[in-house]
Order: sequence, then structure tokens, then C-alpha cells
Amino acid sequence: MHRIAVAQAAPSVLDQYPDERERLQQLTNSMTAEDVQLYYQIGLNGQRDLSLAPDMRSGFEMALLRMLAFRPHNIAGGGEKKKTELNTVPAAPAAHTQADTKTAIASIATSTVKPVQTAVTPQPAIAQTTTSQPPAQHTLNSESWPSLWQRIPMTGIVRNTAGHCCLDHIEGSCYYFTLDAAQANLFNPSHAEKLGNLLQKYLGFSCEVIITVGTPQKTTPNQLQQQKQAQRLQEAEDSFRSDPNVIALLQQFEADIREGSIEPFQPSIH
Repeated sequence: MHRIAVAQAAPSVLDQYPDERERLQQLTNSMTAEDVQLYYQIGLNGQRDLSLAPDMRSGFEMALLRMLAFRPHNIAGGGEKKKTELNTVPAAPAAHTQADTKTAIASIATSTVKPVQTAVTPQPAIAQTTTSQPPAQHTLNSESWPSLWQRIPMTGIVRNTAGHCCLDHIEGSCYYFTLDAAQANLFNPSHAEKLGNLLQKYLGFSCEVIITVGTPQKTTPNQLQQQKQAQRLQEAEDSFRSDPNVIALLQQFEADIREGSIEPFQPSIH
């Protein structure tokens, strides 16, 4: 993913990989920059979570399946996302070889999941007695921006860019953002236009987004997330260290808690 991203930004680097040039060129042409960034992030998260998986194979397969699940497909003539389809992969025997694993992963990576068909029971028509209401408009300002960022449907590099921006000020229908210079390597003006279109749909009125690279003077969504994560970690450490059972174990075995080994509980969202 790193090589593909660099090749998309600077195609000349492909000359450094003569043996893989053709394959990398094909991948570079067939993937968007947003996809590459999303897959890279999913891969990092999947690597981090491998220790929580029942085994390395299932953890690796789930990371690949997650990439397929979030892969956007633009349908000609519309902006909808086409659902990914997965062909059923025969279950591997309990004792599998390395070749079996490669075959299974290859099958997963090249297959697609069919959309689930659900039967809907027609409901009797109900007379409309209320007048139609215009879409609710949301308040966007410097303080509400980090929380609104969580609710606005964004993906890929646009979401990443917006997450490192703070909303400086508003002039009429123009929203002025500052992007953290440390996160501006892949930024281009099209991201501001895409963010403006998303805000327009979410807020319910026409607006323009202007993004300037610099040092954010107000809280960005990413900074807020880091602050919340640090708070959760501190609360988890305090709770663990004050637990009577933990205290008893430390005293009985003259043990110490390894620094950095405590993590806050992450409930499943599925």
C-alpha cells in the first residue's frame, strides 16, 4: 500500500522496482488514492488486533474481508456504492498447510458477497395528514465541528483530511479550516471541494470550504479523539490499579504492573 501510494504521487519511483513495475503500475492505475489510504489504515488496525484474534489466519482473513467490505464502487451515472459480493470459500481442514492458507486467502481476495435479499410485507397506505417539513439544519461552528465530523458521512482521504482540520471562522457561507501541516502530504484542493459538498448535503444549505495548511489554533476532531482516548486510558489504569483483587495479587507475589500493558475495554459495535 505504501509503494502504491508513493507511485500515485510520484510515478517515477516505479523505476526503483523493475521486477514489480508492471504489477505496481496495474495496481496504481486501478486504485484511487482514497482506497489506498483506507486499506493501509485497515491493515494497520488489523495488524494491531492480531493478538486478539483466535489465530493469525482468521485475524488476517478478517482484515482482508474488512477491506472488501469498505471498498467503494462508483456506479455509472450515479454516486451510489455497489455492494461487494463474496463467493463462498470452502472451509479448510483443521490441519492446513501454508499452501492451503495462501489458496484460501487468494480465494477470499478475489471473491465478492451477494447482497442479502429481504422480503418486505406491504403495509396499507396511510393518509398523509401532516405537512412536509424541510430538512433539519445543523449548527456548525468551531466548538461543534469535532462532534459533527463524527456524524457526517465521510470516507477515505477526505475523512482523514477533515479529521486533522479545525474550523477557524465562518464568513457568510464560507467555512475557513486550518489543516495540520504535519498531515498535509497528500492534501490537494479537491479535498476542500469534496468536504464542501458533504457539508452542503448535511447542513441543508449551500456553503464553500476553504482549507489552509498551517498550525491549528483550535481543537481538531483528531485531537479531541486523542484527548478522549488518553482520558479513557487513564481511567482504565486508575480502575485497574485500585481493584482489590489486583492489589492482593501484587502484594502476594510481590509483583509489579508492566507499564503500558493496561488498555481500556473496547466493547464491540457489531
